Amino acid sequence: MTDGQKREFAHQLRTITDRLNTPCERFNGHDVVKRALACKRWCKFPASFQAERHEYLRNYKLTDPVYVHGDLTPDNVLIDARGQLYIIDFADAVLASVEYELASIVCQIFSFEGPYLDAYFGEYDAARVAEQCFVGLLLHEFGAEIIWYSLGEVAEMANLAVLKEKLHRALAGNRGFAASHRC
Repeated sequence: MTDGQKREFAHQLRTITDRLNTPCERFNGHDVVKRALACKRWCKFPASFQAERHEYLRNYKLTDPVYVHGDLTPDNVLIDARGQLYIIDFADAVLASVEYELASIVCQIFSFEGPYLDAYFGEYDAARVAEQCFVGLLLHEFGAEIIWYSLGEVAEMANLAVLKEKLHRALAGNRGFAASHRC
């Protein structure tokens, strides 16, 4: 896609997620924090990282949960010939913080690319978005895989600070890209 198409895609996705990510009644019995604590996918990470993650999640308080798709990946976002965006496969929908959704959008769908980020967030603070993605990754059922595919070797993740730094670098490294490369 051209940068202009990426910006249009991100704008449409933002419109859709803003509509989806609203408070609603509990519709299933999933508790994202309990599920995250029980998730075995993190076993590839260093023990020190796993221990910090568990401690973080034990102290995490889910406030203002909203409806989230739960699996917003490139496979579940379709674009028709006219450039119209469609979201499919709501099987993993849960009540969670908006950060839960944001992590997979930023890391997987956007791959930290500036045109997407600029269009989705507008003027944004890379540190704040990194923190939101950090929370989302730790909570997400597939957070371990998202990190592995998007940020590199899990053996390098000695602690949560390393993850935060990698997220911040990935986001800050793409700031201003779109502004200087507009079509």
